Amino acid sequence: MVLGDPQSTREVDVTRERRGVADIVVRDGKPVAVIIPIRDYRDMLKRLGDTDSRDVLRHGLREARGASLEDGLWESPLPKADVLPKLLAICREFTKKAPDGVVFQEPFVPYIPDAWNGVLVLAVAQNLSTAGQVVVREYSTYLKNRTPTGRYWRLYPDKNQGSPLVRAQPDAFGIGPWDRKETQVVVSCLGYDPRHTAVSNGVPWSCRTASGCDSAPTPDMRDAAFEFWCEVFKVWRPARVITFGRIPEAIVQRAGLADRCLYVPFPAGGALGRCLKSLDVQQTLKAYPVIRHGFETLGLTDESDWATRRMVYLSKYAIDAATHKGWMCPWEA
Repeated sequence: MVLGDPQSTREVDVTRERRGVADIVVRDGKPVAVIIPIRDYRDMLKRLGDTDSRDVLRHGLREARGASLEDGLWESPLPKADVLPKLLAICREFTKKAPDGVVFQEPFVPYIPDAWNGVLVLAVAQNLSTAGQVVVREYSTYLKNRTPTGRYWRLYPDKNQGSPLVRAQPDAFGIGPWDRKETQVVVSCLGYDPRHTAVSNGVPWSCRTASGCDSAPTPDMRDAAFEFWCEVFKVWRPARVITFGRIPEAIVQRAGLADRCLYVPFPAGGALGRCLKSLDVQQTLKAYPVIRHGFETLGLTDESDWATRRMVYLSKYAIDAATHKGWMCPWEA
C-alpha cells in the first residue's frame, strides 16, 4: 500500500530506502511516499474507526481519533526571539523598495504568537482609508504619527496600546477580517487555535484613491509583496498558509509554497450576495457540526444574520478545500 502520489518508475527515477517496517519512496533525492504493509494500513484504518477525511474534518479530529489538532506544535527552524530581528531587518530593507503610491513605505512584521502552531493566515492588505469608518480613520492617523519602527510592529497589540483599534478591542491587529473574527472562525473550524496562529497580509502595504478610500493593491505592490515574502520564507517557513483572496494566494504560490497553501475566497459586494443567497445556514451547520463548534469556541452565535452567513460560507469552503488537499495534521511539513 502506497501512501502518497509517487509517479510511475517509467517517468522518473525512483529508489527505495529502508526505514524499519516501511519503505520510503525517494524521487530526486526527496521522500515522496511511504510504502507500508497491508496489515499496518488496516490497523491504521481500524484506529481511525474507518472514518474518511471528510468526516474527520466535518466532525473534528478529536472525535474521530481521540486527539486534537493542537496536540503537537510546529517547530520553527528558529526560536521566535531569533526570527523577529531577522523579519525586522527584512522590513527595513523593503522600506527602501516600497512601491510608488503606498500610504506608508514601511511594511510590517507578521504577527507570530509565542506558542505558534505552524499556521499563517494571510488576508489581502490593510484598510487605511480616510473616508470610511471613524475607527479606521483614527487608526490611519495613529500610524501616521508613529515612528517607522512603530509602524513595523503595528500588528502587535502589546506594542500599540495607544491604537484606537486596541482600545476598542484589546486583541485587535489592524487586519479587518481577523479582528471581525471572520477568518478566526475558519481557523477554528479547521481545528487550529486562533490564539496560536500567525497573522499578516499578503501585501504589507496599502494604497488609497484620490478621495481617501481604500484601494486594491497595484501590480507593482503585488510584485514587491512577492519579493518580500520570498525573503521572509527564507528565515520563517510556516507549515500551513491559509490565504483569503486570490492576491495572497498568488503571492504564496509564486513564493514556492503552493503545496502548503489553502485558498479561501473572500467575496465582497454583489459577488458575496450571490454566494450567500442560496446558503442554508442551519442545514450547513447540521452537516458540518465543527462549524458550530468553531462559533462556540469564539463566543459567536449561529443566528442567520449577514455576518454569520458569511462566516459559515467561508468555513464550509475551507473545510471542503482542506479535505480535498488531504490536510490532517497542522504540524506536518
